[in-house]
Amino acid sequence: MNFKPFRVMKGLLCSLLIGLFFFHPASAGEVKVKVIAVITGGQMIGHLKDPSGLFFDSRKKRLYISDGGNRRLLSFSIDSEVKFHAEFKNRAMGMPFGILKDGRGYFYTVDSETGKILFIDPARELVKPLEVDGIMPGRMAIDDKGRIYVVDRLKKRVIVIGPDGGIAREISLEGLGVSGITDIKVDGEERIYLLDTVERKVFVLNDRGDLLMDFGSKEMLFPTSIGISERGRIYVADGHGGRVLVFDKEGKFQYFFSRKGVMAGELYHPSYLVTDGKDRIFIIDGDRVQVFREVR
Repeated sequence: MNFKPFRVMKGLLCSLLIGLFFFHPASAGEVKVKVIAVITGGQMIGHLKDPSGLFFDSRKKRLYISDGGNRRLLSFSIDSEVKFHAEFKNRAMGMPFGILKDGRGYFYTVDSETGKILFIDPARELVKPLEVDGIMPGRMAIDDKGRIYVVDRLKKRVIVIGPDGGIAREISLEGLGVSGITDIKVDGEERIYLLDTVERKVFVLNDRGDLLMDFGSKEMLFPTSIGISERGRIYVADGHGGRVLVFDKEGKFQYFFSRKGVMAGELYHPSYLVTDGKDRIFIIDGDRVQVFREVR
């Protein structure tokens, strides 16, 4: 059985085309960023509660949300408008933290209660832990080959899990000046982006784990999450500043968007961020997910 579908009822799950904000980058030109949707839940599925992770499937144009407080995974179709698609619940899943999807249609999350990385096959309603011992999993990312990169909160390292579910290798972060990695992303060229909240820095590694560059900014107050676009732009959610900082591929600050607040388009405490690789940015902000679009 797949994600259980529900009939979509308009106007209950999100608000569309909320507003428009204008921000000027540090470099030449003007960038406009507008919020195009706010996903909160509604009468069909109830309200989101402590959502913890997002994953965007560019092929299917779907956004997946790990709705931890409600112990479920949600699917939304994202095209010209945002529509609720389906949900998945399973008693073996516990409280999901984060969500990934591979090219075969399988999902992965971390059970916050057991500390296990879970493999999920919705078609068979199968949920089982991966046999990965000796780690305390944090944020995860997946590359185009289906390899999963897991931040080990117990040690200064990243564990790489192969498509077979076993540990393929580990990347040591010793000697990089890392205090603790809060988020991780991998781009199409298998570069690994690590966000350190304590040091307020971004570390970029190649696929072998060699440091390519690191950068910070006085604009970072309390960075919580990182996203990468196909253009090479680096987005950093600032939890205390209530905004998103945008850097170029060299780590040079370009501009920011949004501001502290609770209205649509404002960010009170952004905690997780993903992009669709192009112009849309999806951000968890408390018990809602806001969708922004860059316009040039």
